[in-house]
Amino acid sequence: QAYLQRHYINAICQVARKLKDLPHVIGYGAMNEPNMAWIGLDDLHAYKWALQLGPCCTPFQSLSLGNGLPVSVNHYDHGLLGFKNTGSHVLNPKGVRAYKEGMPCVWEANGVIEV
Repeated sequence: QAYLQRHYINAICQVARKLKDLPHVIGYGAMNEPNMAWIGLDDLHAYKWALQLGPCCTPFQSLSLGNGLPVSVNHYDHGLLGFKNTGSHVLNPKGVRAYKEGMPCVWEANGVIEV
């Protein structure tokens, strides 16, 4: 967890350094959560958000991707009557992990998932 937090904070610091002298920038946000996140979800295997555009991962699929597993997810595009499922796509086909080599998945280590 400390590894991820340190690198996240360093990345945000780099953004701040790049933007600090730009006269047309008055602020920026460090979080990218376009939905209600996962708090209160009763099923990590279900996609329960209104926005369905591009590859749409369930929470469990997202956790699996971070742990280095290739995952097939539904893909959505705009249709005449709203969003439509256009098939599935494999994300992370090379199995790249989001965690430092030798470090456990934080979700698995805390009993959220079992991979």
